[in-house]
Amino acid sequence: MSELTAYDVFTPNEYPSYTYVERSTHDYEKKLIKYLRIGGTTVVVSGPSKSGKTILARRVVGDSNLVVVSASGIRQESDLWDRILDKIRAPHQVTKAARSQTEIGMQGSVAGMLFGAVNTVARVSVAYQKKLEKESGEFYQRRGVAQVVDLLAGEEVVVLIDDFHFIDRKVQIEIAKAIKGASHEGVKFILTVASHRSDDLERATNQLTGRVAGLDIEHWKHDELMEIALAGFPLLNAANDILVPHNLVSEAGGSPQLMQLICLNAAIEMGFEDKSEEPKPLSIAEEDIAIIMQETTSLTQQKTVAEILLHGPKARGTERDVFNLRDGTSGDVYYCILKALADGGGKLSYSYEELKAKIGNTVIGVAPQGASITNALFQMATRTTDSDTGEKVVDWDEEKRTFTIIDPYILFYLKWSGFLDV
Repeated sequence: MSELTAYDVFTPNEYPSYTYVERSTHDYEKKLIKYLRIGGTTVVVSGPSKSGKTILARRVVGDSNLVVVSASGIRQESDLWDRILDKIRAPHQVTKAARSQTEIGMQGSVAGMLFGAVNTVARVSVAYQKKLEKESGEFYQRRGVAQVVDLLAGEEVVVLIDDFHFIDRKVQIEIAKAIKGASHEGVKFILTVASHRSDDLERATNQLTGRVAGLDIEHWKHDELMEIALAGFPLLNAANDILVPHNLVSEAGGSPQLMQLICLNAAIEMGFEDKSEEPKPLSIAEEDIAIIMQETTSLTQQKTVAEILLHGPKARGTERDVFNLRDGTSGDVYYCILKALADGGGKLSYSYEELKAKIGNTVIGVAPQGASITNALFQMATRTTDSDTGEKVVDWDEEKRTFTIIDPYILFYLKWSGFLDV
């Protein structure tokens, strides 16, 4: 067996086999197990972007029993059921039985935490193909939710609909109606949703009243993110008394995914890309922090989004006012906002008054005011919203007068990439 590498230990884009952290003060795993065991209940897991909602489900259910489908691009109810059927490899055209049919016969056993390690999804596909071989007669097309119920009702498989908030409200309502019936028949569902859209989801899923269990995932705290580093670095033969700098953790913006990426780059930069042959201390000096963070930004792919946030819509008529900042730079209202956010110590949500005050502290002399700021916040949110999926990078809630950075990667990029240096 080959030695571990940093790429095995710190996995920002994959399941963290070596550095999964159970947030013991919250008991998320135990709660999810309990909710899934309650018959006819759909679990809605809400939380900030990149906070580990899907990873939690994978931990509890296991990859072999989890059918994950993305809500992105779903335009009508049938799209969802087709995606689920695609995942379990059900054919688009099915032979109607002319004689007795074999049972699908999926079995699950309790192992690990909740579900067995048996690959029941694969067994659905194999059994389904064998069933088809014994049938003859006329053909019929896929039957949507009815077919999903036929295949998955009463089994250990859980369907996870990721980023459910991406779906249009009217379509959400139709899907919620179908989920209500399917869950009553014994199909298990998990819906994940971003925290800032959880109110919208609640209104759209009134059909599920009394059949929904909510699990709210909080931003990760400093000590919880630190556990990722403390679990991972010793596996690479870093000394047990390692001291991980505060900056390495605080800049992760409450995101375990970003923390994994920062730790990966720290391991590479500090000589732990491959497991050390002998134990040696992990020494990260202050000057190393900037190198690690800058290298990490190269893997976040945020330049295009940052440019949209910085430039805003094309100015019409008079040029925008230019303001002088305390660091010796100058720029328009968009620049002032981004500089204030980048200097926010990892804070992801601001009331209008908080952000206005922070902008005022960033600027020398006259600062952007009132309508100028709110219009810029509105434009930032609108122009970075994906027109196809509705996915947002930042959000401006006019009613609540709150600006939220949804994707912590963009805040990290603004601070460490040098993008705002002029």
